[in-house]
Amino acid sequence: MADLNDKLALIVGAGSGLSVSIARSFAAAGMKIALAARSVGDLGPLAAEIGARTFAADATDREAVKKLYGDLADTLGETPMRSSTTRAIAPVGPSSISIPPRSRNPSR
Repeated sequence: MADLNDKLALIVGAGSGLSVSIARSFAAAGMKIALAARSVGDLGPLAAEIGARTFAADATDREAVKKLYGDLADTLGETPMRSSTTRAIAPVGPSSISIPPRSRNPSR
């Protein structure tokens, strides 16, 4: 496995469940964690537990995602790895962002 120590992981759509487990696992591997969600109010306890930073962003809004990456660069000065519960984990940057259209069926 690659050395993840001191790398930055951005967890998009952070909340409860899988994203919490991913955040804890990445933090245990020595990664710095950024948690992004539409509402960050409930992320405080997890952020405190693992030493994460929180960022408010709606991942379905292209301009909000661009702002998120700008905020990450301004605040942390790094290009993160991104984790989403619906996508693979990969290094990303603002030029590689693609946001799929919202599904008409929210259960999918």
